[in-house]
Amino acid sequence: MAAKKTVRKSAKLVADNTVDAFNAGASFTTAANDQFQTVLNAFSENAETLRGQTEEVMSALRSNLEATQSRLQSISADMAEAARTEASEAVTFVNELARAKTMADALEIQRNYWTNLFETRVERTRELAKTSVEVARESFQPLSKSFSSLPAFASFEKLFPFASK
Repeated sequence: MAAKKTVRKSAKLVADNTVDAFNAGASFTTAANDQFQTVLNAFSENAETLRGQTEEVMSALRSNLEATQSRLQSISADMAEAARTEASEAVTFVNELARAKTMADALEIQRNYWTNLFETRVERTRELAKTSVEVARESFQPLSKSFSSLPAFASFEKLFPFASK
């Protein structure tokens, strides 16, 4: 008979352990579900803010790109005009060179032409570089402002408000 009592006690112990394990699993599932709901709620609250900020950024970018496009068209027109001017000066140079009476006159005409061409191109390059930097700075200004205005998403704890361990 003693053997029967031992078997009954161990079966009851196994059953109690099974119930405890089931209860622990159920509480874990409940805690995981609560954390999921917390994350989902935090995400939903922050999603609308993010959408509004994204629309503002896109609007600023759109208007800035239109201004940049206009400015680049102006630069392109200036470059085309510069090319026409250089072509005209090259024709004038060839005509003057053909009319030169002495070798010294021809060398002086060449020196003047090449010096003027070099100085003009250097000045145009400086202006183009300066304008390009301004255009780039203006183009990225809305982006830098928009990224600095995202404090709600800068914190991991605000997006995932779990209890600290």
